Amino acid sequence: MIATAKTPSKLMLSASAKGASPIGATKRAPWLRAALMMLAITVPAVYWAGERRVPTGGAEGAALEGAIITPRKPTSRFRVGSFNIHAGKGLDRRRDLARIAECLRGVDLVALNEVAGSCPWQDWNQSQQLGGALDCQWLFAPTESRWWHGSFGNGLLTRLPALYWE
Repeated sequence: MIATAKTPSKLMLSASAKGASPIGATKRAPWLRAALMMLAITVPAVYWAGERRVPTGGAEGAALEGAIITPRKPTSRFRVGSFNIHAGKGLDRRRDLARIAECLRGVDLVALNEVAGSCPWQDWNQSQQLGGALDCQWLFAPTESRWWHGSFGNGLLTRLPALYWE
């Protein structure tokens, strides 16, 4: 009588039934655990660093952004204004910069408060938008930074050339 030997598939089955893992699995598990631990530490740290509001320091410059498309006509009046734009929201809680631009039309120099700045997914700020709508030079001076961009601050719009600002 000939004794029959176990087939290779039965050997593998019996080895895996006893708790043995497939070849290479033990090498991947520590690497995967280390990568998941790094993600678990890095993602919250980056989120915390970006979301945190950081005050910005003083700034100065030589010129304002934007070109004066409509030059100021010589008049006997010089109109100055100040406007808290509440990040573009009106009393009805609608964000409408066109409505704000209409209020500012005809002013030669206006200081803006509570201006929303740029963020990682948009490269413009509200001073820039209002300056473009009114055909005048603009400046955005951030007072706080979030996500490594000037996110909130003050603005200036003018129809006059500026040589220096601080």
